[in-house]
Amino acid sequence: MIYLITARASEYDSDELEKNGITIAKGKDFRNWFSSYTGRTQLDTETNVVRDIYGWARERKGKTGWSTPVLDEDGNRTPVNRECYVVQIGDEEGVNQWIFDVPGLQGKKLEVLKEYFKSDLVKLIHNALFDYSVIKWNFGVDIDNIVDTFC
Repeated sequence: MIYLITARASEYDSDELEKNGITIAKGKDFRNWFSSYTGRTQLDTETNVVRDIYGWARERKGKTGWSTPVLDEDGNRTPVNRECYVVQIGDEEGVNQWIFDVPGLQGKKLEVLKEYFKSDLVKLIHNALFDYSVIKWNFGVDIDNIVDTFC
């Protein structure tokens, strides 16, 4: 099953989603799932940041040429606009997948996502440094219990 959690449900064609096996869900549905799930979970983010997130040279997807990096007070490279627009979470078997449509997400839907990041569940992340940085920047939380499948 694929579940979509969004603050923009009216912008989606629910019939089209249903045809493609996607159900619009609520934050409490996700909380109930991850509170009772005992296996390892998959975690992935989609963002406009390609490389500057931890010192790479290019700034954002779709931008041509090389950019001069913006540095923070410690001299670390910082992209001008970092946006996480999707967070995908699922069970290791791929049976249940939760897609968080991040723009406009607030209140309980945002809080349940942060609860998951801090939960004791193991999070399988491919190239965890990147996703960890995206989540830390966009949500202000540290992710607990990470297994990086890139290493």
